[in-house]
Amino acid sequence: MKVLSNRLIFIYLGSALVTFISFLVIRIFIQEPSQGYSIYEKQLVWTLLIIAIVAALLGYYKAPKRLSLLRKYVFLGWACGLAANYYSVKNHYGYFTGNTLSNLFDLLMYTTLAIAIVVIISTVLDHDLTQLLKMYARLLSPVSLRPPGLIINFKDMLFNTIQNKENQDINELRDKILDQLKSQTVPIMVFLDDIDRLDNKEIQTVFKLVRMIADFPNVTYVIALDEQVISSSLAQLYSKDYAKEVGRAYLEKFIQVPIYLPRVDKSLLNELCWDKLGEILQFYSTSIDRELFVLMTEGLVSTPRNVKRFLNLVNIFLPLVHKDVYTLDFLFLLFIKVEKPTLFEEIFRHSDFFLSGIKGNENIAKEITDKHVEYSRMLELMFPAIVSDQSKNPRWSIDKRICTLDHFWTYFMYSLPDGKVSQAQVDTLFNSLLNEGHTFHELYTGIQRTSSVKELNQKLSWDCFRRTAKEKRLLLDVLLTRYDDLYPLWESGDPSLSLSSLIMDVSRLLWKEAPDLLLQSGLFRPRRIMTSTITFYNIFGNDSTVKSLTKELVSNVFSYDLLSRHDLEDAQQFFNVWYQLSTDEDKKSGVEPWIKDLEFNQYIKYFWMEKLDPREDELLLSFYCKVIHLISINVLVPEIERIGFRNVNQFINLSPEQKIPYIFTYAHQNSYKHARSMVTKVINQMLHEQQVVSLKNHIMVNLEILLQHGEINKLADLANLVEEYHTVQAEITEQNVEQQEAYEEVLGQLRENE
Repeated sequence: MKVLSNRLIFIYLGSALVTFISFLVIRIFIQEPSQGYSIYEKQLVWTLLIIAIVAALLGYYKAPKRLSLLRKYVFLGWACGLAANYYSVKNHYGYFTGNTLSNLFDLLMYTTLAIAIVVIISTVLDHDLTQLLKMYARLLSPVSLRPPGLIINFKDMLFNTIQNKENQDINELRDKILDQLKSQTVPIMVFLDDIDRLDNKEIQTVFKLVRMIADFPNVTYVIALDEQVISSSLAQLYSKDYAKEVGRAYLEKFIQVPIYLPRVDKSLLNELCWDKLGEILQFYSTSIDRELFVLMTEGLVSTPRNVKRFLNLVNIFLPLVHKDVYTLDFLFLLFIKVEKPTLFEEIFRHSDFFLSGIKGNENIAKEITDKHVEYSRMLELMFPAIVSDQSKNPRWSIDKRICTLDHFWTYFMYSLPDGKVSQAQVDTLFNSLLNEGHTFHELYTGIQRTSSVKELNQKLSWDCFRRTAKEKRLLLDVLLTRYDDLYPLWESGDPSLSLSSLIMDVSRLLWKEAPDLLLQSGLFRPRRIMTSTITFYNIFGNDSTVKSLTKELVSNVFSYDLLSRHDLEDAQQFFNVWYQLSTDEDKKSGVEPWIKDLEFNQYIKYFWMEKLDPREDELLLSFYCKVIHLISINVLVPEIERIGFRNVNQFINLSPEQKIPYIFTYAHQNSYKHARSMVTKVINQMLHEQQVVSLKNHIMVNLEILLQHGEINKLADLANLVEEYHTVQAEITEQNVEQQEAYEEVLGQLRENE
C-alpha cells in the first residue's frame, strides 16, 4: 500500500502541474469566448499542447537514472494530465460553455480517469519485477537452443556481463525474480500458439526452453497445438524408432491440464460452408445445385478453419475463371485442395486416368480409389470416364467441365492456357452483333490472331447453346457473310472446315428453336445457295419439309456452270444432294448436255466424293453404279479404254481431278467381281445356317442398276447368282414356314392331350 500511495502522490503532482499550467495559459493568452478566437490564437494553443507532449516524452525517456522513480510516475502523471487537458480543450476550446468552475471540474474528472487507468496498469506489472526480468533476459540472450544444439555467443555474454556487474550471478538474479513472482497477486499467463506450424527442430527447441528456463512460480503457459503433430516431432527426439506413443507420453507429462476442443457437428459445418458460399456465388451472379453440393461434401468438412480456407480460395480464384469453368466442378476441386491436398496432386499428376478412364490405367485406378474412398462419389461426378467407358458427352465441353481436355488445365492454372479463347471474348463478339455486327469482323479477326480459327469457332459453337434464337440468327448472317468473303481465297474449301461446321451447328440449333428465322436468314441467298443447300440437307435431310424445300432449291439452280465455279469438294457434295433428291428423268436430263459438250474428265469428277477411299469395294460399286445409271455404258467404254487401267497404288496420291478418271476405270474393272462375291457369300451363308439373310437395301439397288445398265458380257454370271439368291431365300422361307406350322400342330396336340 505504501508503494501505491507514493505512486499516487507523484502521479497527482505531475497531473495537477500540467493541468494548472495549461489551463492558466489558456485563460491568460486567450480572450473570452464571447469575443471569439482568431486563427493565430488557436494555433498558439495547439503549439503549446504539442510542446507539452514532447516534454512529457523526453522527460520519461531521458531523465537521469537517479530520478527513475520521479521519471516513472511524475512524467507519466504529466502525460495523463496533458491527455485530460487535451480532451477538455478539444471539446471546449472555441466552444466553452458554463462557468470556470464547471470547466475545472471537467478537467479534474478526465485527469482522475486517466490516472486510474495508469494505476491499474502499474499495479499489474510491478516495476521492480519488470526490471529484473529484463536483466535476466539480457543474461540469457547469448545462450540459444537452435539446431543442432546449444549455441553461446561469447561476445554478447561478455558485453552483457560487463554492463550488469551488480547482477553477474544469474542464480542470484533468478532468486530475486522468484521472490517477486511469489509476492504477485495477479498470475502471469503466457500464450504460445501455432507451435504445430514450426518444423520438427523448432518444436523441440521450444519445449526445451520452456522446460529449462521458464518454470517460474505464478506463471502459467497456455499452449495451443495439434497433438498428433507435436507427438510425432517429440518422438523423433526421445524415441529411437520414432514411436508416436513415446512423444505422446512426454507431452502428457509436460501438459498438466489438457483441454481438447469439442468436435463440431458436421451438419452445422456443412450449413456454415453453404451459407457463406451462397453469398459469394450470388455476388458473382452464378449458381449451383445446393442439394448436390451438400450431398457430395457431406461428412467431408473437417474444421471451421478449413471452411474459412475454402471460402477464401473461392473468393480469390472464382472471380478469375468463373466464366471459363463449370462452377460446381471448380468448387469441388478447391474443396479437395483444402481437405485432401494429396488427392488434388494426384488429379493433376494422373490427368490421363481422370480424362480417359480406367482402360490402361487399372493400377492407378485401384490405388486412388483405395486411398480416397470417401471422395469416390465426388470424383465420379467430376470425371465420369473413371467409372464408365461411355463415349464422351458433347455437352461436357459445352458446359466447360473439368473432365474434358479442352478445359482441364484451366482449373489448375486459374486462367486460360495460351491460345485459348475466353468467355469474355465470346461475350464481346455476341454483344457486337446487337450493334448490327459492325465491329464483329474486326473483333473476330483480332481474336483469331491470338488463338486460332478452329478454337474460336469451337467456342462460338458451344456458346450458341445458351444464346437466344435472335442472337443465333444474327451470328448466322455474319458468319455467312464472312464465308462468302473468304471463299474465293480458299484453294480447297474451308481449310479447317471450322467455319462450315460452325454454320452447320448454328443452323441446326436455329432450326430446332425457330425454323422461320432460319428460312428468313441469309442462308438461302443466291450467292451462297450451294453451301447453304449442302449445310441444310446434311443437317435436316430426314425431315420431309426440308427435303421438299431443298429439292426445289437444287432443281432451280443445278448446272455445270454452278459446280465449276465452286470448290471441287463442295461441288461434289452439292451434286450428291441433287442426285439423291431428283427423279431418274431429271437426273438424266441434267447430265445429258455434259455428255454432248464436255470431256469425260470434266464431269466424271462430280460423281465421286473426295472423302471416300477408293480401296473400299462397296464404295467403288456405288460410284460405278451412279455413273452408269445416268451415262450409257456404250459412251463410257471408249473412255475407259482410252484411260486404261492402273493399280490403285499407282494413282492414289494424284490430285483429285487426275485420279478420279482412274478411280472409275478401277471401279469398272472390280465392281462386277465384287458384286458376284457379295451375292455368293450371302447364298453360302443361307445354305449353311438355313436362315434367311438379306443384302442391304442400297446394295440391292446397285445390283439392279448393274444388271440393267452394266456391260452385258460381264452380267451373265451375276444375273444367275442374283436369281439363285432369290430362289434360296424363297426355299428357306417356305421351309421355315412349314417347320413353324408343324411345330404349332404338335404344340396343339400336346395341349389337347393335357
